[in-house]
Amino acid sequence: MTIVWSILGDYYLSGNIPDILIPADDPMEVVIKIERSGYDDVIITEDHKPVDELGIFLNIRELVHNELKMLYETDDPFELFPYYPQGKGFAKVTITPEGLAAKSFWTVKGSIDTEDKSFDFLDFLRNNILSVGPQIRNVRGDEPVVFSFFSPEYFQVQVTAYNVGGSATQEKTYFTENSRDQLYTFNATFDEVIEELWTGDTQITQLDFQVQSLESSHKTYHMRLVKNEDYEEFSDYFLFENSIGGLDTIHLTGEKTEELRHEYLRAKIRTSGEGTQENEYQTIPLTAFSKNTGWIYNEEQRRYILDLFASAMRFHWFEQQFRRIYVLDYEGKTTPGQLNSKQFTFAYSRQYTGHLPTRTDLGGASSG
Repeated sequence: MTIVWSILGDYYLSGNIPDILIPADDPMEVVIKIERSGYDDVIITEDHKPVDELGIFLNIRELVHNELKMLYETDDPFELFPYYPQGKGFAKVTITPEGLAAKSFWTVKGSIDTEDKSFDFLDFLRNNILSVGPQIRNVRGDEPVVFSFFSPEYFQVQVTAYNVGGSATQEKTYFTENSRDQLYTFNATFDEVIEELWTGDTQITQLDFQVQSLESSHKTYHMRLVKNEDYEEFSDYFLFENSIGGLDTIHLTGEKTEELRHEYLRAKIRTSGEGTQENEYQTIPLTAFSKNTGWIYNEEQRRYILDLFASAMRFHWFEQQFRRIYVLDYEGKTTPGQLNSKQFTFAYSRQYTGHLPTRTDLGGASSG
C-alpha cells in the first residue's frame, strides 16, 4: 500500500506502515528518526533518487517494525502490579525530507490484515484492548492473565465485577494515568484483581475490563473474564507477543509429555600406546515438552493458537513464573470450521543440567 506524503496518517501499526511517495524531481536527503520512550533514538540519514516521474518512494515498514519489541519483566514476574509501560513496543517516527517540513506519526508494534487506505488506526487503538484472544474468556482464579493497550489520551482502566447471581457490583477504577500516546501492559489475574479492588470477595464470578479516556468519550470494548475452576488434568499457561501490539496469555489443556534429548560432542583423543580413541567431552542436555493444545472449537480460538505459534517471543508458566521458551516444531495445518487439536514441541531457552534433590531430616534409623 502506498500513501502520498501529503496524506500520511497520524497512527499506524508497524506492520501496516505504508510505502510513502514524496513528489520530487531531484535526488534528496531524507532523515528518519525513531523515538522510543526510555530508549535511545534511532536516526538514519539516506540519499534517495526519484523513481521515473513519480517521485521518491520510502519503504520504512520493516526498519521500524524491527526496532520495536514488547517486553515482559521476567526479573520480577507478576509483581508488575498493576501495570508497566511498554516503552520499546511503540515509537514516534519523524520523517524529514530535504527542503520539506517534517512529518511525524505514532506506531505500535503489530499488524492487521488490511490494505484499506482509509482504515482508521487511531479508532482501532482507541476501541480495543490489544488481545487476539476471545472477548469472553474462562479462567481459573490464579491463572496468569495480562492485557495491553495503547492510549492516545489520559485514561483510566475500569473494572466491573459480577456476582454469582449475575448482578453487577460497583464499578471500580483499577488505575489512572495522565499521559498521552503510551503503551501499557497490566496484570488481569482474576484473584489478584479481586484482592486489590474488592478485598477478596469470593462471590464475584466475572470481571469486565475497559480502558476509558479522561479527555473524551472514547473507550475500549470490554474484555470479560469468567471464573471457572473445572478440573483439567493438563493445564499449561503461555504468554506471548501477539500480532496486534500486545502481550497475551493462553491456557492450553491438552496432554503434555516430557522428552529428554541429549547431544553428545565427541573427539578422537590420542592415548599412549593405544593410538586414538573417540571420547565424549561434552554433553548438551535438552529437555523438551510435547504439548497438545486441546480441542479447538471455533475460528476465534484457532486464530488465537496460531498467533502463539507465529510469535517470536513466548513464555511458559513454570514454578510461579514465566520462563522463555522456543518452539522446536508445531503442526500448523488446520481446517477452519472443523474440530481440531494441534501438537507442538517446546523447550526452555535456558536449560540446566542438574535437578534439585528432595531432602528431609531423617531422624532415627530406617525400619527394614
